[in-house]
Amino acid sequence: MIRILVPIDFSPTAERAFRFAAELASKTKGTIILFHVNEKEEIPYFDTVEKKQEYETQLETKQLKRLQRLKKKVVSPEMNVKVSTIVSQKPVIKNILAFAKQNQVELIVMGTQGASGLKKTIVGSVTSHIIEKSKVPVLAIPEKYEWKDPEEIVFATNYHCEDRPALSFTLSVAKVFNANVTVVHVNQDDIEKDTAQCFSNYAYFLQRTFNDAQIKFKELKSTHIKDSLEHLHNTIPFDILVMVRRDKKFLEKFFLKSFTKDMACTTRLPLLVVPEEE
Repeated sequence: MIRILVPIDFSPTAERAFRFAAELASKTKGTIILFHVNEKEEIPYFDTVEKKQEYETQLETKQLKRLQRLKKKVVSPEMNVKVSTIVSQKPVIKNILAFAKQNQVELIVMGTQGASGLKKTIVGSVTSHIIEKSKVPVLAIPEKYEWKDPEEIVFATNYHCEDRPALSFTLSVAKVFNANVTVVHVNQDDIEKDTAQCFSNYAYFLQRTFNDAQIKFKELKSTHIKDSLEHLHNTIPFDILVMVRRDKKFLEKFFLKSFTKDMACTTRLPLLVVPEEE
């Protein structure tokens, strides 16, 4: 059983994320929490505290009814998925992260809308910020994604032994859908012999660690890692891309951009980001 948090803003993209979460919960006998934050509703001025509280209660009731309608639309009785609904107040990101921590959430599934250029640099998306800070895995579902059973999952790596917990989580997801897992390394190094041996050693290490799992390994050559990851589906067709988010040191946050945060803004296929264990 897995506890899944699905932040909802009632957009079609959020509904797609909810649908993916429902399919996953149905296959794992998991539970879903629909979490809506009243970010767009401005509370008007009231001359008494009582009137303000009454208005907020009415607003919350209205949003809870919308969540219930969405639940009935997405989750059929045959799926046998337990769904609870929560309405919260701003700030959005802080409350989503706090709720996930306080309620032992194991996975956050969110919709993500594409951004590019200046918009991505300045604004980004709520999902990308959640990915940057979440202590639990985040599955980002892009706005034009149409549900299908995942058959191929790619796990992008850079030879880190600390990837084991993230790969273990990936294999558990793959098992749910009976999907294949391919570990991919995008190589930017010119010393082909040395890097090939490193990848071979890494593959052997993972095979020994997960000796009961069928894992494929593939190394790609590229001069631009970020571009290669963004267009990886053209080279290796997949249904879910998995990346590990590593916490950067203080100075690195100012000089290095986050691959995972960028990918959340540009991905065309589901992106699963697993935080590196401390």
